[in-house]
Amino acid sequence: MDKDLYDHYKAVLAAEETEAKQLESEKQRIEAKLEVVHASIARILAKLSAYEEAIAPKTINLFAAPLVVPERLKYAGMSVRWGILNLMADSGVDQLGTTNIADALIAGGVRSNGQNFNANVSAVVSEMHRKKNELEPGDADGTYRITQHGREVWESIKHTPQYRFGRLAVASGVTTELNQ
Repeated sequence: MDKDLYDHYKAVLAAEETEAKQLESEKQRIEAKLEVVHASIARILAKLSAYEEAIAPKTINLFAAPLVVPERLKYAGMSVRWGILNLMADSGVDQLGTTNIADALIAGGVRSNGQNFNANVSAVVSEMHRKKNELEPGDADGTYRITQHGREVWESIKHTPQYRFGRLAVASGVTTELNQ
């Protein structure tokens, strides 16, 4: 190998070694900075976790046990439609007229500010029959019974958090309607 080529290789080698040392130094600096950033992230996560634990609402398993609601409050806090579905699906009565439905809802805790609760119940029953297919005419004139679709709707409603929260509120006496 001639002298010029040898000198050239020596210069390239020295330049590569210098660059490698610089990169190694930069790598160590970046790794040290990463350790500081990771430690900071860990401290922040710990503080956030502690804060979230302190402010997080305590959850209640709404489906753990059946809620005991007195008969006089069976329909309290429910909409008229939910009350009718509950009455018709779970009461064991095959068919009822709108007046009987209204009386049962009132006896079960439904409160209404309307002037004619029977008319309100009649309108809801009509909607449930004509538009929702949840009720159908019964054997006797002016009576209704729940359809299979209505039973399925009620079964799905019974398992919603909204229904369970409402029952929990009634069972624990939280609803304002109960204080009237």
